Amino acid sequence: MGRAFMAWRSKYVDWYRETERSLEGLAPRLEDREVVDAVEAHDEANIRLGGEERPSPSLHLKVRDEGVTIAVRYDSKKSLDHLARILDEVHSEQRRSLFENVKSLDARYQTRLYAGAADDRPELTRSYLAGRLDEQLLSRLLEEAGSMRKGGTTVEYGRSVYRQPRSPLLHLAEVSTPLDPAAYRDAASRLGPLLGVLLDIKTQREIIKERLERPRVKANRYRDYVEALNRARREGLISAERRRDLDRLWRDSPSDRDSLMAELDALLSPRDQGPK
Repeated sequence: MGRAFMAWRSKYVDWYRETERSLEGLAPRLEDREVVDAVEAHDEANIRLGGEERPSPSLHLKVRDEGVTIAVRYDSKKSLDHLARILDEVHSEQRRSLFENVKSLDARYQTRLYAGAADDRPELTRSYLAGRLDEQLLSRLLEEAGSMRKGGTTVEYGRSVYRQPRSPLLHLAEVSTPLDPAAYRDAASRLGPLLGVLLDIKTQREIIKERLERPRVKANRYRDYVEALNRARREGLISAERRRDLDRLWRDSPSDRDSLMAELDALLSPRDQGPK
């Protein structure tokens, strides 16, 4: 029984090795047993790319007689909430890169939303060309995923309909190929730039940490500037009035701070070099 169990799932090992080669370090290195353990009851493998602190997407693989499918999947509330952070202003660069990358994907690549259930196969509820994904569509899919998770009464065609809560499964990009390793590697490799952007989304803790550190950097820079001002004054390089003016300019003209610091550095540099 154990041998048959392993044989049924071991077909995923070779295809995951092709995935590792295609994604060049973005897919985790797994032992054969770890790949087999990632295969779920519905004969599909789900490879987690993040942990509790960074709820990143997973790589979803499905191997059938007619072909193999790979998808970048979000299947938990934490991971979907993490994806939603890309819509925040702090992730404007990642958001721009995301939509630029999906536009380069051909018509084989789909963005799909499924409704999952514990005892049933997921039901496809929305499907779009991945190249159509933009900020508006992503927001709509995330909103629909949230409503799907909550369930409740909705109005459809003028009638109230109750929907049981279901687990949303968002495939941000999904592509299928024949059982041809070369064709699969080519298709999977095109997901690499997209996956790189998604793995670069910061957690709330990382965002807060950056915000807390930013004022400290500014304060340290001002401290260095004041020390340079005081040194220039002590050495008679500037007058007391000029020192006050330079200090005021730092506070009043943030855009000029680089040039102010450069001016002081140039003033002090002959003293730093010493006699030749």
